[in-house]
Amino acid sequence: MNPQRTPAVVHWYRVYATLMTLIYFVTFAACLLGIVFGKHWMRGADMPPWLMAGYLVFLAFMSLGLAGIFVASFFLKPSPGAWTYHIILICLGMTSACFLLFSVPLLIFWLQDPVKAYFGKIPPSF
Repeated sequence: MNPQRTPAVVHWYRVYATLMTLIYFVTFAACLLGIVFGKHWMRGADMPPWLMAGYLVFLAFMSLGLAGIFVASFFLKPSPGAWTYHIILICLGMTSACFLLFSVPLLIFWLQDPVKAYFGKIPPSF
């Protein structure tokens, strides 16, 4: 860990990553419930049941994978590669209108020099 103080935006990023992880795990659980109990509510749907079940399986795997990607972000030490990994996850949140209001300010503060210096992207200024 760098000897300098952790920027506040890093703490807000951890809140963001926790929220995204929880949402993806909830989505995964909802997909599993839909797969197990879906035969009762898929009967009157416009789609055939096999297509809906296939979509739920796809969504479950995507949710589990994205949750794993966000969980992995908690174990990265501050480094230039970790800074890039985190910025990609911030931009991933920008693809949803629900998280746009949280991701844009996070991205603006993430691109500032103190955060880059904390992750070793630029040398710290004294």
